[in-house]
Amino acid sequence: AHIEQGAGRVVHSEAGAVHAINWNRGAGQFLAYIIAGHHSGLPDWDKAEAGESSLSARLARARKERHLEEALDAKIPVEIKAPDFGILPLSKPPGGADGLHLWLRMLFSCLVDADFLDTERFMDPGLANAREFSWSMAELKVMFDNFMASMAEDVTPTPVNQQRAGILRDCRLAAQGTPGVYTLTVPTGGGKTLSGMAFALEHAVKYEKQRIIVAIPYT
Repeated sequence: AHIEQGAGRVVHSEAGAVHAINWNRGAGQFLAYIIAGHHSGLPDWDKAEAGESSLSARLARARKERHLEEALDAKIPVEIKAPDFGILPLSKPPGGADGLHLWLRMLFSCLVDADFLDTERFMDPGLANAREFSWSMAELKVMFDNFMASMAEDVTPTPVNQQRAGILRDCRLAAQGTPGVYTLTVPTGGGKTLSGMAFALEHAVKYEKQRIIVAIPYT
Protein backbone atom coordinates (compact mmCIF):
# COMPACT_ATOMS: atom_id res chain seq x y z
CA ALA A 1 0.00 0.00 0.00
CA HIS A 2 1.17 3.53 -0.72
CA ILE A 3 0.83 6.13 2.04
CA GLU A 4 -0.34 8.82 -0.36
CA GLN A 5 -2.51 6.43 -2.44
CA GLY A 6 -0.53 7.37 -5.51
CA ALA A 7 -0.20 5.29 -8.65
CA GLY A 8 2.74 3.04 -9.28
CA ARG A 9 4.63 0.49 -7.24
CA VAL A 10 7.32 1.23 -4.68
CA VAL A 11 9.26 -1.73 -3.31
CA HIS A 12 9.39 -0.53 0.28
CA SER A 13 11.42 -3.54 1.42
CA GLU A 14 14.34 -2.55 -0.81
CA ALA A 15 14.13 1.13 0.11
CA GLY A 16 14.03 0.14 3.77
CA ALA A 17 17.10 -2.04 3.35
CA VAL A 18 19.04 0.86 1.84
CA HIS A 19 17.89 3.11 4.67
CA ALA A 20 19.19 0.60 7.23
CA ILE A 21 22.64 0.51 5.62
CA ASN A 22 22.76 4.30 5.32
CA TRP A 23 21.92 4.49 9.01
CA ASN A 24 24.69 2.11 10.09
CA ARG A 25 27.14 0.31 7.85
CA GLY A 26 27.71 -2.48 10.37
CA ALA A 27 24.44 -3.42 12.06
CA GLY A 28 22.49 -1.92 9.17
CA GLN A 29 23.65 -4.62 6.78
CA PHE A 30 22.22 -7.30 9.05
CA LEU A 31 18.96 -5.37 9.24
CA ALA A 32 18.98 -4.98 5.45
CA TYR A 33 18.70 -8.75 5.01
CA ILE A 34 15.70 -8.83 7.32
CA ILE A 35 13.92 -5.79 5.88
CA ALA A 36 14.52 -6.76 2.24
CA GLY A 37 13.24 -10.28 2.82
CA HIS A 38 10.21 -9.74 5.03
CA HIS A 39 7.83 -10.46 2.13
CA SER A 40 9.91 -12.88 0.07
CA GLY A 41 12.30 -14.66 2.43
CA LEU A 42 15.87 -14.00 3.49
CA PRO A 43 17.92 -13.24 0.36
CA ASP A 44 21.41 -14.39 -0.56
CA TRP A 45 23.99 -11.63 -0.93
CA ASP A 46 25.88 -12.67 -4.05
CA LYS A 47 24.37 -11.80 -7.44
CA ALA A 48 26.37 -14.63 -9.01
CA GLU A 49 24.36 -17.13 -6.95
CA ALA A 50 20.92 -15.51 -6.69
CA GLY A 51 20.81 -13.17 -9.68
CA GLU A 52 18.50 -10.17 -9.50
CA SER A 53 16.88 -11.50 -6.32
CA SER A 54 20.17 -11.25 -4.41
CA LEU A 55 20.46 -8.57 -1.76
CA SER A 56 23.34 -6.86 -3.56
CA ALA A 57 21.29 -6.56 -6.78
CA ARG A 58 18.20 -5.35 -4.94
CA LEU A 59 20.17 -2.69 -3.05
CA ALA A 60 21.70 -1.46 -6.30
CA ARG A 61 18.26 -1.28 -7.90
CA ALA A 62 16.81 0.62 -4.95
CA ARG A 63 19.65 3.16 -4.99
CA LYS A 64 19.12 3.70 -8.70
CA GLU A 65 15.35 4.23 -8.36
CA ARG A 66 15.83 6.70 -5.47
CA HIS A 67 12.47 6.00 -3.85
CA LEU A 68 14.14 6.32 -0.45
CA GLU A 69 15.32 9.86 -1.15
CA GLU A 70 11.85 10.81 -2.38
CA ALA A 71 10.29 9.45 0.80
CA LEU A 72 12.78 11.21 3.07
CA ASP A 73 12.22 14.52 1.27
CA ALA A 74 8.44 14.23 1.51
CA LYS A 75 6.41 15.56 4.40
CA ILE A 76 5.42 12.64 6.59
CA PRO A 77 1.70 12.68 7.53
CA VAL A 78 1.10 13.55 11.17
CA GLU A 79 -0.82 10.28 11.61
CA ILE A 80 2.43 8.36 11.16
CA LYS A 81 4.46 8.60 14.33
CA ALA A 82 8.03 7.47 14.78
CA PRO A 83 8.14 4.31 16.90
CA ASP A 84 9.70 4.48 20.33
CA PHE A 85 12.23 1.66 20.37
CA GLY A 86 13.76 2.74 23.66
CA ILE A 87 17.38 1.77 24.16
CA LEU A 88 18.47 -0.96 21.77
CA PRO A 89 20.95 -3.55 23.10
CA LEU A 90 24.51 -3.07 21.88
CA SER A 91 25.94 -6.46 22.83
CA LYS A 92 26.64 -9.09 20.20
CA PRO A 93 24.51 -12.26 20.11
CA PRO A 94 26.32 -15.09 21.92
CA GLY A 95 27.43 -18.22 20.12
CA GLY A 96 29.67 -16.86 17.38
CA ALA A 97 28.58 -17.36 13.76
CA ASP A 98 25.91 -19.92 14.67
CA GLY A 99 24.47 -17.59 17.31
CA LEU A 100 24.39 -14.70 14.85
CA HIS A 101 22.68 -16.89 12.26
CA LEU A 102 19.98 -17.91 14.76
CA TRP A 103 19.57 -14.32 15.99
CA LEU A 104 19.02 -13.08 12.43
CA ARG A 105 16.38 -15.70 11.75
CA MET A 106 14.57 -15.00 15.01
CA LEU A 107 14.60 -11.26 14.34
CA PHE A 108 13.39 -11.94 10.79
CA SER A 109 10.48 -13.97 12.16
CA CYS A 110 9.58 -11.13 14.54
CA LEU A 111 9.38 -8.64 11.67
CA VAL A 112 7.35 -10.96 9.42
CA ASP A 113 4.87 -11.64 12.22
CA ALA A 114 4.58 -7.98 13.23
CA ASP A 115 4.12 -6.87 9.61
CA PHE A 116 1.39 -9.45 9.03
CA LEU A 117 -0.48 -8.55 12.22
CA ASP A 118 -0.18 -4.81 11.58
CA THR A 119 -1.59 -5.25 8.07
CA GLU A 120 -4.38 -7.42 9.42
CA ARG A 121 -5.23 -4.77 12.02
CA PHE A 122 -5.73 -2.26 9.19
CA MET A 123 -7.43 -4.57 6.67
CA ASP A 124 -9.55 -6.68 9.03
CA PRO A 125 -10.01 -5.05 12.47
CA GLY A 126 -12.59 -7.65 13.47
CA LEU A 127 -10.17 -10.53 13.03
CA ALA A 128 -7.39 -8.57 14.72
CA ASN A 129 -9.58 -7.91 17.75
CA ALA A 130 -10.50 -11.59 17.92
CA ARG A 131 -6.82 -12.42 18.45
CA GLU A 132 -6.70 -10.43 21.66
CA PHE A 133 -7.61 -12.28 24.83
CA SER A 134 -6.84 -11.98 28.52
CA TRP A 135 -6.89 -15.62 29.62
CA SER A 136 -4.13 -16.70 31.96
CA MET A 137 -2.12 -19.88 31.45
CA ALA A 138 -4.07 -21.46 34.30
CA GLU A 139 -7.38 -20.65 32.60
CA LEU A 140 -6.12 -21.99 29.27
CA LYS A 141 -5.03 -25.18 31.02
CA VAL A 142 -8.53 -25.66 32.47
CA MET A 143 -10.09 -25.20 29.01
CA PHE A 144 -7.59 -27.63 27.50
CA ASP A 145 -8.14 -30.22 30.23
CA ASN A 146 -11.92 -29.99 29.76
CA PHE A 147 -11.48 -30.45 26.01
CA MET A 148 -9.26 -33.49 26.51
CA ALA A 149 -11.69 -34.97 29.03
CA SER A 150 -14.59 -34.59 26.59
CA MET A 151 -12.55 -36.31 23.88
CA ALA A 152 -11.67 -39.18 26.20
CA GLU A 153 -15.35 -39.94 26.81
CA ASP A 154 -15.85 -40.99 23.19
CA VAL A 155 -12.55 -42.82 22.65
CA THR A 156 -12.59 -46.57 22.04
CA PRO A 157 -9.81 -48.31 24.03
CA THR A 158 -7.96 -49.67 21.01
CA PRO A 159 -4.23 -50.49 21.26
CA VAL A 160 -3.37 -47.28 19.39
CA ASN A 161 -5.53 -45.14 21.68
CA GLN A 162 -3.99 -46.80 24.71
CA GLN A 163 -0.55 -45.83 23.41
CA ARG A 164 -1.76 -42.27 22.85
CA ALA A 165 -3.06 -42.11 26.41
CA GLY A 166 0.29 -43.34 27.70
CA ILE A 167 2.15 -40.67 25.71
CA LEU A 168 -0.18 -38.02 27.13
CA ARG A 169 0.48 -39.24 30.69
CA ASP A 170 4.24 -39.19 30.10
CA CYS A 171 4.07 -35.62 28.78
CA ARG A 172 2.07 -34.42 31.76
CA LEU A 173 4.56 -36.09 34.10
CA ALA A 174 7.56 -34.61 32.26
CA ALA A 175 6.04 -31.14 32.63
CA GLN A 176 6.76 -31.31 36.36
CA GLY A 177 10.50 -31.37 35.66
CA THR A 178 12.73 -28.31 35.83
CA PRO A 179 12.87 -25.97 32.80
CA GLY A 180 15.27 -27.19 30.15
CA VAL A 181 15.35 -29.07 26.86
CA TYR A 182 12.93 -31.95 26.38
CA THR A 183 12.35 -34.17 23.36
CA LEU A 184 9.23 -36.01 22.24
CA THR A 185 9.70 -38.62 19.53
CA VAL A 186 6.37 -40.10 18.47
CA PRO A 187 5.31 -41.60 15.12
CA THR A 188 2.62 -39.94 13.03
CA GLY A 189 -0.79 -40.53 14.57
CA GLY A 190 0.55 -40.89 18.10
CA GLY A 191 -1.13 -37.75 19.40
CA LYS A 192 2.02 -35.72 19.88
CA THR A 193 0.34 -32.39 19.05
CA LEU A 194 -2.13 -32.56 21.93
CA SER A 195 0.33 -34.31 24.22
CA GLY A 196 2.91 -31.62 23.51
CA MET A 197 0.35 -28.93 24.30
CA ALA A 198 -0.48 -30.70 27.55
CA PHE A 199 3.21 -30.58 28.48
CA ALA A 200 3.48 -26.91 27.52
CA LEU A 201 0.46 -25.79 29.54
CA GLU A 202 1.38 -27.87 32.60
CA HIS A 203 4.94 -26.55 32.48
CA ALA A 204 3.85 -22.95 31.91
CA VAL A 205 1.48 -23.00 34.88
CA LYS A 206 3.97 -24.70 37.20
CA TYR A 207 6.78 -22.25 36.43
CA GLU A 208 4.63 -19.16 35.80
CA LYS A 209 5.62 -18.78 32.16
CA GLN A 210 3.86 -16.05 30.19
CA ARG A 211 3.94 -17.52 26.69
CA ILE A 212 3.93 -20.75 24.75
CA ILE A 213 5.71 -20.47 21.41
CA VAL A 214 4.98 -23.17 18.84
CA ALA A 215 7.47 -23.42 15.96
CA ILE A 216 6.35 -25.82 13.23
CA PRO A 217 8.67 -26.76 10.33
CA TYR A 218 7.50 -25.54 6.94
CA THR A 219 6.83 -28.64 4.84
